[in-house]
Amino acid sequence: MHGQVVEGEVRGSQTGTSIGPTLVRAIDVWTGREIARVLTDHRGRFTLRAVAGEEFILELRRIGIRPTTTAPLRLGVGETSRRQFTVDEIVVPLDRVAVEAKATCGSGAAHSVEVARLLEEIRTVVGMAELSVSTVATDADVRAFRRMMQPQSNAIRSDTLSTLPGRYRWPFRGPSPKQLATAGYATTHDDGSMTFFAPDPRVIASPEFLETHCFSITPNTRDTALVGLSFVPLGGRSMTDIEGTVWLDRLTAEPREVEARYVRTPRPEYESRSTATVRFARLADGRWIVASWAIRTPVLTIARRPGGRVDAIRAPAEERVDVVAIQEEGGFVEFGDGRFSPLGAISVDTRTEGAPSGELQLLLSGTGRRVSVVDDEPVTLVDVSPGRYMVLAYSPAEPPGETRASRAELDVVAGRTTTVRLDWSRDTSSTAPMCPAPKGGASSIALLVVFLDSASGQLVRTASARLRATHDQLVDPSRIRSTVTNRPISSAPDGWFIDCERRAGERVELQFSVDKRRIDIPLGLLGDRPLEVREVMVPMLAQRSR
Repeated sequence: MHGQVVEGEVRGSQTGTSIGPTLVRAIDVWTGREIARVLTDHRGRFTLRAVAGEEFILELRRIGIRPTTTAPLRLGVGETSRRQFTVDEIVVPLDRVAVEAKATCGSGAAHSVEVARLLEEIRTVVGMAELSVSTVATDADVRAFRRMMQPQSNAIRSDTLSTLPGRYRWPFRGPSPKQLATAGYATTHDDGSMTFFAPDPRVIASPEFLETHCFSITPNTRDTALVGLSFVPLGGRSMTDIEGTVWLDRLTAEPREVEARYVRTPRPEYESRSTATVRFARLADGRWIVASWAIRTPVLTIARRPGGRVDAIRAPAEERVDVVAIQEEGGFVEFGDGRFSPLGAISVDTRTEGAPSGELQLLLSGTGRRVSVVDDEPVTLVDVSPGRYMVLAYSPAEPPGETRASRAELDVVAGRTTTVRLDWSRDTSSTAPMCPAPKGGASSIALLVVFLDSASGQLVRTASARLRATHDQLVDPSRIRSTVTNRPISSAPDGWFIDCERRAGERVELQFSVDKRRIDIPLGLLGDRPLEVREVMVPMLAQRSR
């Protein structure tokens, strides 16, 4: 069977030179159906295959430029048509786009000149990004992350970062636009948990999304260089949906970011905290990609108590819902220079006044990172997710009379390096800076326990144990009274534990329960210094006991 081909070259009408990546669409003259689409290369050339005898037009689109439409074409069997096309090179900025407080809904949005313009820019960049997938350079890595945060403070509880195998590919897989329009953007499981579907940019550019949402043009109060196309679901629909804004550059008309919120969820705890973001980026050669994406949802615990009856009084059933964590999953494209990375970095100055001499150990909460510090230069931790962290530094040796640990809280911001100077100030009357000062002038000792893998020496964040402290007191020359306290402790999520209520002279041990057996690890006798540090080598079996 012979193929029909259009071989074309796109040139600018002002300069006459070749134009970089341009979206070329073949559209059936009679039905308006898209037959094929292709992206030109950096020299403006393209090859498009067509159906013999089918009459079509070519539509050439670039971001911010008026589209160019050709006269109808018809190719015979096996025919190859070689043509040169001219497109405008002058960007029509969005600075004159008027903010519309009144929304246009469904198919009516296509009749609003302003809304239709923004929709076409979004469709163009989505089409170009989708076609660019197979041509992104092989030196681009796709990195995925998954993090858990405290719901009130955004403190990072756990954070994993991995590099996905293979080349860059379209990052979204999920229901079709038609399925999302009819069934919604989330599904509820038998245990009450939910799976949310990310806002695939192809869905937002689809006719189904247009028919089920209302659109308006909104200003950006944080950045006046942007203008937004906001969308909300039509009324009368009960399934989970999304509302949000696509932000575009006023000067270049380039779409930058999609911000979305999940609405009409079965539980208000989901609706108030479930969001998603998608960011676009233009490469140096003019191609477009989806540069980063993320979805954030709460983790709930649901406790149900059935109702009952006592005599003539009926107690209703009760349900308690708590937000125990915020989970965020997503990814980004990395070219080695960090240009699209949503990560940050931390620079820690450990050798401030009063710092212990010798080797230090530096730990970062929620990540399992442990770094040995042997010189006086600040330590830089790279590839750190945005959020709140605690940095802990301690000396594993026994320098007499020196404070052996210090910690600091900090916030990491995407694309920036946060600088921290540790405070090693001595305070012999309390356990500061590790613990708050004891009340009533009581004397206590801070015990810092660091959990390490017995084989690799890495931090262990999956160990649970019982801390057993025995305090012996001489009652009379022939009798000793022993007071024993037990406290459950866990290494999760940081790999360490701080007990601020210990006393000098206590004998301390950790007790791990493994397969109905007990493993005791003695930590020795606590001295009279405000702070004691113990590194515990956790057996592998104890790490699996949770």
